[in-house]
Amino acid sequence: MNTVTLFLAELAENTVCIDPKKALPVYERILSELTAGNIVTLSFSGITRVITAFLNIAIGKLYNPALKLPENTIDTKLRFADTDEDTLAKIAQVKKYAKIFYANPQMLKEIVEAVD
Repeated sequence: MNTVTLFLAELAENTVCIDPKKALPVYERILSELTAGNIVTLSFSGITRVITAFLNIAIGKLYNPALKLPENTIDTKLRFADTDEDTLAKIAQVKKYAKIFYANPQMLKEIVEAVD
């Protein structure tokens, strides 16, 4: 088992991570490394701003059960470095709601529609 450090700024090609489309390569690389059995450290070095919409794609999509990647694998083998408390709180929020969404996407859709 190898440990791989991925640099978010390099994968997203920006130090400001606000465009969810730029998160797809991040997601794909993390998924590839986790699937290969590696421990992944995602470095936020140089990142000046990140929003939850970006993190939903980069990290939240990993919890999709169709990927057959155990939740425990993601929680134990995906680590974060060079970040602050605000970003760690966003990551925790994204992980929490991704787990809720993928456990019952229909229920969440109904809640959102009821609010609209």
